[in-house]
Amino acid sequence: MAMDFVSRKQVAAARARLDTGRSTPEIWRNRQSLKLNIDNFLLQKRLQVESGDLSATRAEMLLRHFELVLEHFDERMDVTEIGGKALVEFRQFCLSKLSSGRLSESMARDALAAFKQLIKWMYSTAEIIDRLPRNFDDKALAIHVSPSEPETLSVDQISALLDLASVRTEL
Repeated sequence: MAMDFVSRKQVAAARARLDTGRSTPEIWRNRQSLKLNIDNFLLQKRLQVESGDLSATRAEMLLRHFELVLEHFDERMDVTEIGGKALVEFRQFCLSKLSSGRLSESMARDALAAFKQLIKWMYSTAEIIDRLPRNFDDKALAIHVSPSEPETLSVDQISALLDLASVRTEL
């Protein structure tokens, strides 16, 4: 059975905990906690920003999406316990925020997509979880965004703009 590396500081903290009966110190946080995995995922995204593979705006939006995830789930949650029920619950959380007007349709959709992206990363890249939830690809879990009507200009408005434009601008 392979053992993880344990530092002297961690051993001393464990001995102190056993001697005093106090709760587990900060350094013993579960490496499978939701918060730790979100932080690791975002660190990887920051490196992608630095290398030019990802826009800073996209990384910032992921941070905002994960704030919603942590608003719903306990940050100490063991990610190996994430299953189909967690996906359904988070979708319902996003929909309740949407119906109360505290979240836009696109933000709700993107937050659910970011949560799914994290789950897939923990499965395929970080190898923290052994399987994806059974309903991971279920289309019924999608949050649909109503198409918005694009803002257009009338022919009269275009004519007025062209009348005021220089020859170069008109081109």
